[in-house]
Order: sequence, then C-alpha cells, then structure tokens
Amino acid sequence: MPYLKDFSGIFDEVMKQTKADKLKKTPDNWSWAVCAATIVRYYNGGSVEASAIANKALSIIQKEIKGRDINTISIPEHPNLEQILKDYSIAAKVFPNIMNMPTGFPKIEELKTQIDRNWPVIAWIKYEKEKYSDFIIIDSYDEKNLGIQDPLDPKAKKTSLDDLQKPEPGTWAATWIDVHP
Repeated sequence: MPYLKDFSGIFDEVMKQTKADKLKKTPDNWSWAVCAATIVRYYNGGSVEASAIANKALSIIQKEIKGRDINTISIPEHPNLEQILKDYSIAAKVFPNIMNMPTGFPKIEELKTQIDRNWPVIAWIKYEKEKYSDFIIIDSYDEKNLGIQDPLDPKAKKTSLDDLQKPEPGTWAATWIDVHP
C-alpha cells in the first residue's frame, strides 16, 4: 500500500499537543488546524502546533477585515488554508465541490497520483445537520480504500472513495491537492 512515510506518526504527535476541547464535533473545532500543522511538520520539520496555525488564521482574518464595518463581514466556514500553508512555503490548490456536484471530487487516479508523489490530500467534509465540519488528510491507498488521518475520529484509518464522496449525513465540500513545498 503506497503511503506517506512517517505521516501517521507526525499526525499522532500533533494530536497529542492539541487540547481535547478543540477536537469535538462542534462548529469551532480545530480539525483544519491539526491537518495544517501536520502538513507543515511533514514538509518543514519542527514542532509547529495546531494552536499556532489557529493564531495565524486569526491574524489573516483580522487583516482582511481591518477598517471594515464588522457587521458587514461574514467569517468563512473554514480558514484560508492556501494562505496559511503558503506562509510556511507550502503550495496548495483548492477545488470546491460546488453545489454538491460530483465535478468537485478528484478522481481516484488523481488521489493516488498525489500520494505517489508523497503529497498529502486534504478533504473538507461538512455536516449541515450537526452544524460542524471535519477536515481529514488522505495519506495512503490500497485496492479498495483510502488511508486517512481524521482529527475528530482518530481511530478511523480507512475509508472508501464512495463513502468519502457521500459521507452520511454530510457532504464532501472541497479538496486541497498539489500540497507540496
């Protein structure tokens, strides 16, 4: 099974350093920050924590709203991961799954190509009814499944592409590919 070398161990270290209350199925969970911190450590080494990523996202939002009427601003459902990763010299492209049309989903061949290049893939899953989002990292694959690192469900280590495309009761909202230095 192709996989990203040492990625699971890096993910586990970031998880240990992240406060448990930030990893609950709530609208303000830090699954995105754990994914970003894991990727930064994977490429750059070091010990950046999810809290540092969250602070960076906050400063980006504050710069965007500076001088504007706070009542006219809507905070996005997720932070600007491309900008956060870029600040750590890591590139990423986001592909939104617009209006739940399957055109937003990468093909399984593209996901495998990313893993074969040793590039992790980030998937954003939205759970409208439960009012929270989950960010996961796809870091391996075999004939039937994709290997995942899920901050909100660390015991989940595999999923099929079909289950990822139709997560009950959620939707696959966006995918970040070409995540590399």
